[in-house]
Formats: sequence, C-alpha cells, structure tokens
Amino acid sequence: MALAGLLLEWPSIRELTKHHVEREGVRHISEYPISQEQNRGVLMVYGRGEDARPSRQVREPTDHGNLDMADDSSDIASPPPAVDWSQLGGLSPPDQVEYKGGVLVDGNPDFSEPKVWTYVESFKKNILNMHPIIEPKLLDNWVRYFLDNLPASQPRPAKPQTSKPTLAVGGGSQTEKVAGSKRKRSPGSDGSEPPPPAPSRTGQPDRSIRTALVLTVLALGKVCLHRGNVPDVVHPTEHPSHDSPVIRNGAISPRANRCSGPAYSSQSHLSGLPSPKAEAGENPGNCPSIRSVGASGAGHIPKKNCEVIPGLEYFAYATDILGNHIVAYNNMEDVYANIFAGLYHGQLGRPMESFAFIHTASHKLQVIMRPSLDKMRRIKRNNEFIQETKYNQLALTFWTCLQLEGDLIAELQLPPSGLLSYEDDMPHPNMSRLEGFDQRILDSYSGQLYLRPHLNRIHRMFYVPEDPAKPGKDKFGNVGVVSDVVLGMHWVPVSFAFREDDPPADDILAARLRAKYWGAQVIAYRPFIRQILQFSHSIKNHASSPNFPSVSSEFRHNITAPAIRPKTRTHGYIDTQVVELAEKGIKALIESTRAFHGLGDKRPIITNVFGTAHAQWGNLLILSAAFRDPILHTYVDEELLRTLFHKTIQFLRQSATATSALRTDMHILEGLERDLFGYDHDPRANSSFSSGTSAPGYHTPRPVPMAVQPQMPHQTGDQRHL
Repeated sequence: MALAGLLLEWPSIRELTKHHVEREGVRHISEYPISQEQNRGVLMVYGRGEDARPSRQVREPTDHGNLDMADDSSDIASPPPAVDWSQLGGLSPPDQVEYKGGVLVDGNPDFSEPKVWTYVESFKKNILNMHPIIEPKLLDNWVRYFLDNLPASQPRPAKPQTSKPTLAVGGGSQTEKVAGSKRKRSPGSDGSEPPPPAPSRTGQPDRSIRTALVLTVLALGKVCLHRGNVPDVVHPTEHPSHDSPVIRNGAISPRANRCSGPAYSSQSHLSGLPSPKAEAGENPGNCPSIRSVGASGAGHIPKKNCEVIPGLEYFAYATDILGNHIVAYNNMEDVYANIFAGLYHGQLGRPMESFAFIHTASHKLQVIMRPSLDKMRRIKRNNEFIQETKYNQLALTFWTCLQLEGDLIAELQLPPSGLLSYEDDMPHPNMSRLEGFDQRILDSYSGQLYLRPHLNRIHRMFYVPEDPAKPGKDKFGNVGVVSDVVLGMHWVPVSFAFREDDPPADDILAARLRAKYWGAQVIAYRPFIRQILQFSHSIKNHASSPNFPSVSSEFRHNITAPAIRPKTRTHGYIDTQVVELAEKGIKALIESTRAFHGLGDKRPIITNVFGTAHAQWGNLLILSAAFRDPILHTYVDEELLRTLFHKTIQFLRQSATATSALRTDMHILEGLERDLFGYDHDPRANSSFSSGTSAPGYHTPRPVPMAVQPQMPHQTGDQRHL
C-alpha cells in the first residue's frame, strides 16, 4: 500500500517533515488525510458553509487523528438549521432581498436557453473529452427535451411597497437602489399600466431521473468555466471588511437585510413555510437600516453557497432528485447522473462526497450489467469487438467508473464497490461505434484504457499478495519486463506519439496520456528509490550498531528484482542495478510532475482535483528526500526542484479550500521549501485562496497554475486523478 500520506512514515521523509507535520496537528499519519476529509462538514447545497456544528468549524492546527466530536461541542449553540441548511422546497427561502446571480429572484436556477446551451457545450469540451460515455447528439436531445418541458413561470404579483434592497449586476450610482426607493413604471399608450410580460419557461423542472442527469451536466458545465481557484463554501464567520470593493465603492450588499419583512410572503411559496422570523413576531423596523449597512457593514448577511460556487444551484436540484431514485436499479441515466454528481464534487476538491456518488454509480452499474455479464465475458474471451450499442455503453461506463473509483481509493482508505473484480471479464468498448467525437478524444481514451489494466497488473504483481490459485492472471515476474511493456510506445495512438525527452504537451489530452505513462514508470521504479533512502538513513543513524536494520523490499517474494544485500554497509557496495532503477524512478517522478506544465497559466480542468494535488505533494516529498540523499542527489537538479516546488505550491494554493487537507499539504511543502532552500519568508502570510498573489516577503516566480499527477499505487495502483 502506498498512499501519499503514508510517505510521511518513510524514515528519510519523516526526518525532513516531522516538525512541519506536528505543527499542522497531524498526530496519526496512518489516518492522514482521510480523517481530515472525513471530519469536514457536508457541503450545504441550499444554505451556507459546510456544517453548523462547532466541531466542524475551521480551526488551525487541526487534529487529523480524531474523528470524534469535541467534548465541549453542542448542537444547542448552533444556529437554527434553516439558517444554514435552508428549508424544503427550493434554493431559498431567500433573505428578503433580490439579487442577480446563478439563482433568479424567484428562487429557480437560470434555465434560459443561452445559459443552458453554454453550459452544455462547456460540459462537452471539458468532461466528455476525458470520459466520452454519452454521445453529444444524444445529450443534445435530452437537453432539448428538458427545455421544451420546463413549466412556464408566471409573472410575479405586485408587491407591497416595502423597503427592500436590491443590487443590479453593474456598478455605479445609477444601479444602486436604496431603502424606500421604488421604480416608476412607464404607462401604456392609453395611460394605463402596461400588460404583464408573457410567462417564460423558467419554472421548476420535473423530478425525473433524466432531469437530474441534465442538471448535473449543467452544474459541471458551469463549474468547468471557472478557471480560477477552486471555489470554497461561504463560511459563517466571513464578513466583508471596510476595504472590500463593495463597501469602498458605496454599493449595498444584496443580502444586507437580515429581516423578514412582508415582502417575504411573496416568495415563501417556494418552501411552503412562513418566515421563521415573521412567525416569531420579529419587527422589521428593528433591523439595521440599509444606510448603516453601507456605512459600517453592520447587519451583513453572507451569500449562500449557490451564489459563490458555480453550478451549485443546478446541482442542488439534481441531488434532491437522485435521493428519490436511490432505490432504482434499472436505468443507465441514473448511473450517468451519479457519475456526473461525483465529478462535480471532484471539481470542488471534495473527495468524500465525490466517492459517495461514484461508489453509488459503480454499485448500480453492477446490478444493471448482471444479466449481460455472460455476453461480455464471451466477447472478451473471443477477442471480439462489441457491436451492439447496449453492450458498448455498459463497457464505456464500466471503465469510467473503475477509473474514477480507483482515483479516489488511491489516496484515501475507502472501501471499494467491488467493480474491480470484473476487470478481467470486461472487454474494452468499441470506440469506432461512437459518433460525434473528435478522433483525438477517442484515441486518447483508448490509450488510457490500455494503460489502466497494465498499471493494475503491476500493482498486483509487485505490491499485493496474489492468490496463486486464481487462474488467468497475466503475471509479470521481472521488473525489466514490466517496464518494457510500455517503453516500446506501441500502445500510443499515432496522434499522441511522443519521445521521453519531449517537452511537456500543450493540450490536456496529450498531457494526461503522458502523465499516465510516467505514472507507470513511477510505480515500477519507486521501490528502488525507497531502498536507497532507507539504506542511507540506516547508515546515518545505525552505522556502528550490531543490529544494523536490513533494507526491506516492497516486491513479493517471487518477483525477480535487484535489491541491496543484507550485509551491505557502505554506499559503494550497493548493486549498480538498484541505483540505475532508482535513477529511472526519479526521472519518472520529475516528468510526471511537469507533464502539465505546457498547458498555460490557467488552472486546467482535471477529473479529481484533490487526488491530483495530494499525489503531487507526495512526489515532492520523495524528490526532497532524494535531493538530500548522498547517492540520489546526483539525479535531482536543484533549480529544477525549486521550480517544481514553486509550481506545486501554487497549484495547492489554487486547489486548497479552507477545511481541505490540501491546505495542510501546502503548509508542509512551504515549510519544507524553506528548509531546503533557505527562503526567509513566512508563507502563511498569504491566507487568501481567492488570489494567486504571493505573501508579503515571499518572493516567487510569476504564478503558473499547474496540475500534475504522478501517483503512488494503492488498490488499483495506477498514476491517476487525470
């Protein structure tokens, strides 16, 4: 098992990072990072923050070894659930203010056709290019049906003339509305009031599983258009400062009024419930005035999560529907919707929620494909191509679920769904039968499919005990043979051909494929790096001890691989093959780390933000230990390592939300960078995750967002999160 978090237990790495790890409150390395992720509150799709309980509040340092609630925590002290969680019935009840954003003033998401098709195209470009499991034409038909069947939204009734703040999209004095002001309506030609506008199709959609599928597509499409830092939730303690642009420019927060005035009744139908404050008899006249809010920030009500996290307004509706269909096992659209829901959480760097949906999709898929298993086995056994659409869709979905579930299990100790047990019986999909995709997308997917089972076999042969009674396994018994399988590059589609000394690719599909290739090399050669690091640590600390610790091997006993002999006591007597293979491992770590460095400055859209960033952190730990090693330092260029540190920390800064374990990863790397290179700065001075700027006194190159993914083997054991 080689979870990135467990690298902290390597003696040479522990020596480098121990004080940083302790400073971050990580007491139980075997539980890192899963305990921190498991302790995070659930994302409130309708309200604010992650969880209202005190035990879930952001705190530093965090004890990552304790999953229990704090002794002094109490739900009694928590805000009313409706405040943060909202109530049944819609994305509101609103805070008695109108605002512009992803959710319209009637409480519904924006289902206007231009917006919908923009998000659908983004979904195709950013998600279907990596996982072509739905043909674009079929998706378009589903979206068209969804739009055509939206209920009409009737014009809103006239409201009582009450004080209610609003904020238009633009800035400047002409867009501001202050308390008590009201806009005059232009009379009609005969002097009467103009007729109400015709109803538009923006009402709430039905609760069919296809609706949930389309909504998850819209959510993913919208969040993929966001290329800045990974969006975080609205934490209850956040308030705008006097220097914030809104206050400084004299604009009034659209959520400035906490009170539930009469205007609330016009919107309370969304939840079917009266205003909690109005029900309690609270007088709106006692609330802070709008002017006092604008002047001092008093009475500020933070935005809801759906106002700051792109796509959450669609996702909230989708998950409501998915909850109603949790018992269904007869519809592939249900599986697709759960996959996309998992991918949405993946974009937010929330691996536990992502795993929940991917695990559900994998579980449902196993039930749905059960009647087809014999047919699929025959196709695989006879080396045939799938010809029927039904079986092709099953194969496409199977391999997608297997990849996504493996991505998460690779970094977190989570129970698998059992999908992996079907790997040897499942044929690859027939990519030639798919329509509407660019050939490069199909070629890229085919290359990924080739490498995945290859990487899984490496893991099983080298890292986990194999059942000798289990027939049919393609066994590798020699490290050289394993490497040669992919070294020949015969598996690479012509459109993606590359050499090992090529610069990083400049498109996402090529970068993913190269990163996967280098990941295979990392898995094969990493044990030799560990052997040398372990030996060097023993020489340093136990050279004169009669009980000189022997160097352990990660390989199974029947695998042919060079090793440091038990009686070796000096570096000069290490088998040269061990050193050569360790050098190849360092080369693989470096190349997989910079596989995405040719994609430009914007944060690339990758499948699993958390897994990619956390695995990248693990790679830097190994390279740092190698940099300090008397033998391996020869193969780690200092300037290159500095560059990798800068870019990896920048990527973590973009990816780490307030309660994510990635924030701890970032702090550890910042401290390690300071130790290695003597930077005189306090990297914690930059606590903002909405800006790519450096901390005061922290000199770094121009920030270059990077996503790189060398992975360590675990369970399915490949270089993943791509």
